[in-house]
Amino acid sequence: EEVRAKKIRKHGFHGQAQTYYLCQLRPGAPEVNVNQRPREFSAYRWIEPAEFDLDWLPVFKRDVYRQVRRDFFGIQL
Repeated sequence: EEVRAKKIRKHGFHGQAQTYYLCQLRPGAPEVNVNQRPREFSAYRWIEPAEFDLDWLPVFKRDVYRQVRRDFFGIQL
């Protein structure tokens, strides 16, 4: 709790609580439509988990993504 309080004082924010889900499409499921309106993403691409480069992220998000990759895909960085 003390560490958290120091971070809040230093950076001036609490941040958001986030929950991640690993989902798998079933055979025969409708395709994902990323082009519907309104568009949620300006750009996207499908990649394998191991292709994801942490350098694509702001530094403050990298630890969370490392943990998600480890927990969901067994990828250690």
